[in-house]
Amino acid sequence: MFIKYVFGRDWPSKSAGASFTIFSSYGIAKADKENDVEILMRNKTRNSSYEEILIKEFDLKNLKNYKVKFLDKNIVFIDKTTSFYIQAYKYLSRCAKKNELDVIITRKVGFLPYLILLKKKYNIKVYFEAHDYYIKTEKKRKKYLKKKIFQRIFLPKINGIISHLQTMINLYKDFIPQQNYLLARTGIHKLYKENKNHKVIAYIGSLDTRKNIEDIFKAMNLINDQNIKFILIGGKSQKEIDKFINLAKTYNLESQIEITGWVKRKKIDQLLKNVKVGLVPLENNFFNHYLTSPMKIFNYFSHGIPVIGTDLPTLREIISDNRGFLYENDNYEDLAKKITLLLNDDKLYEKFQKNIYDFADEILWDKRGKKILDFIEYS
Repeated sequence: MFIKYVFGRDWPSKSAGASFTIFSSYGIAKADKENDVEILMRNKTRNSSYEEILIKEFDLKNLKNYKVKFLDKNIVFIDKTTSFYIQAYKYLSRCAKKNELDVIITRKVGFLPYLILLKKKYNIKVYFEAHDYYIKTEKKRKKYLKKKIFQRIFLPKINGIISHLQTMINLYKDFIPQQNYLLARTGIHKLYKENKNHKVIAYIGSLDTRKNIEDIFKAMNLINDQNIKFILIGGKSQKEIDKFINLAKTYNLESQIEITGWVKRKKIDQLLKNVKVGLVPLENNFFNHYLTSPMKIFNYFSHGIPVIGTDLPTLREIISDNRGFLYENDNYEDLAKKITLLLNDDKLYEKFQKNIYDFADEILWDKRGKKILDFIEYS
């Protein structure tokens, strides 16, 4: 089969979505090398070839059946996103005419009208990889209303919806009960088995306000153990980093905290080798309650690191009681107790770690890719 994955973002980037789609599409290619898989991006931000970027940024070996295609010619008087969608439609039409197009997958709501046109015109299979939900949104901004209309009109007409969460599938089923659905968890690239002898806790990712990162500082201040080190892996700007440097000073934690700024995927894996506990503090909002499946959890799991996260349905679904702990929303005292327990109870830690390794082996990206290929075959 010829499978095209439409994403459309400058690449490589600091976007979690860009990383997810690269690993997802690569996993599909690796799962069956008889298929030709290509991901469509908007623009290449480095002078290196995409093959070099895959190796340096993502630690992904080049596959003969996997390519990254860049569509970077902006159309005059049209915004970059629409320009990309038009170019993608034209490119995919050319592929179809050469009998080099069987399946299209996208996670872009704005591409749905083009997806349906291609499906009707060339009799191909089309799928939406869901990471959001606008069908019942009450937000009145123009872009949200447009996405709401697109999802309502076009999602019933595609071949299937792929989601990394059951909570999200349940939302879609309320509106489109007869659609085909696949639950395909976020994957991991490699499985590392390491001894965790240090009292190091970590947070990876965005530092925006939806993350409740200050809970970690409050918990550490409450524990008051100078042997605990906290690595904050993130920060897209110096302004963001400075905010948390000042927060460390406020809680007298400067000597215990390292803030790395944004780092490449390879560097993340190096940093996680000595981390014992991974943290996922989240604000209780609609997105975090129903839609988020943080890639940081799977970064932790790939290193056998138990996770402590806010008690929300999305995290409950992934972490559960046998891969870490959930703590009450905004209750940093509860967080402190659970950090202390995981850092000091070796038997409990080993139990969680074994459960994580068993689970992680099931969700390698190529195994996820095989699930998607089976779904395509039977839907």
